[in-house]
Amino acid sequence: MKKVLLILVIVCAANIAFSQSHDSLKLVQESTNVLDAIKRIKIQGLLQTQFQTFGPDAEEINNRVTLRRARLKVSYSNAISQFVFQFHVTEKNVGADEIYILLTEPWTKTVSLTAGIFNRPFGNEIAYSSTLLESDERARVIKTLFPDEKDLGAMISFHPRQSSPFNFLWLDAGVFNGTGPSHEDFDKRKNFIGHIYTKKSILANQINLGLGISWYKGGFSNQRRTHFEWNNGFVPLLNDSLALSQQDLKGLDAQVSVKWVWGLTKLRFEYISGKQAGTSFSSKTPGTAPADKKGIPLPSFIRNCEGGYAILIHEITKAKLQLVFKYDWYDPNIRLSGAAIGQLDYTGAADILYRNYGMGVNYLFNNNLRFLAYYNVVKNEKTSLSWFATDLKDNTITLRLQYAF
Repeated sequence: MKKVLLILVIVCAANIAFSQSHDSLKLVQESTNVLDAIKRIKIQGLLQTQFQTFGPDAEEINNRVTLRRARLKVSYSNAISQFVFQFHVTEKNVGADEIYILLTEPWTKTVSLTAGIFNRPFGNEIAYSSTLLESDERARVIKTLFPDEKDLGAMISFHPRQSSPFNFLWLDAGVFNGTGPSHEDFDKRKNFIGHIYTKKSILANQINLGLGISWYKGGFSNQRRTHFEWNNGFVPLLNDSLALSQQDLKGLDAQVSVKWVWGLTKLRFEYISGKQAGTSFSSKTPGTAPADKKGIPLPSFIRNCEGGYAILIHEITKAKLQLVFKYDWYDPNIRLSGAAIGQLDYTGAADILYRNYGMGVNYLFNNNLRFLAYYNVVKNEKTSLSWFATDLKDNTITLRLQYAF
């Protein structure tokens, strides 16, 4: 009997030891999985608080303190997929900036699919990070034609891996709602956006070059039985209420940066032209179905527009300074100018050419903290409109403190 009891004790002890060992291994494995998941999570943040003063003729109040941007971005990545969620919080509103899934085919890792809310693949400045933006704002043409930079859609991207002889080539092409990141689509039409570009480094990476071309093809459904097109003046045309308010834009962008004894010098240029549908009051791409303050639908006005920018940045690395000079312009109606604005029927403030001359300095305290001082000279063309008979005194001064991680 004693022998039987001894055997039972030994078996039970062995079973307990085995169970504890098994549980320990399971716990170690679970801990490893959790740590591996945590390593795949990346958190980024951006806060820009600023003080601005405006000239006496500016539509804004003459000075203000504001949160220009406050964002938190979370991403999770593995070998062939990525999930991104970014939202913003300011004194004006709270909302989503980016929410998308990126999938990359596992064989050559050359083709990827992006779906959700993300940057429109047009030109260079739209996708240029707000954290890195050297001027106070993006160019007026970008803010008018592509407000909020982002849209809801799906995009195919082509970029060969590093070992490919075609590694210098990128291609992005997708379909989008056209209403931006915070508005639901108000018609059944979709918009095509494509960007093909190349990047090349030469002289042991001392010089970096970039060149791209873009195309935006689409528009939105006209809200009335009449729309307006240009023919020596705005001409009303009868149409089906679902006729296309056309947006057909083409762009060219180029970039060059040079490292030399005095620091790093960068030059970026972008030019956009084509047809842009808006209203009699604005040439801005609408996020909602165009309507007046009473909710009455507005007819569309189709204009031939052009605009662009050139920005020169010189970074004095040892002094932690960036010197910035920027010129940008936007002409919403290249067929009309000067005194004719306000004289011809249906013409008005939405047809005025603007030129901006900006200069500023960024001081980089460290990798996280940056201070911007920027002066922007705003020039509007003189028209027959009483408010725009002369150039308005609406220059701006921006002092901005930025923290990013």
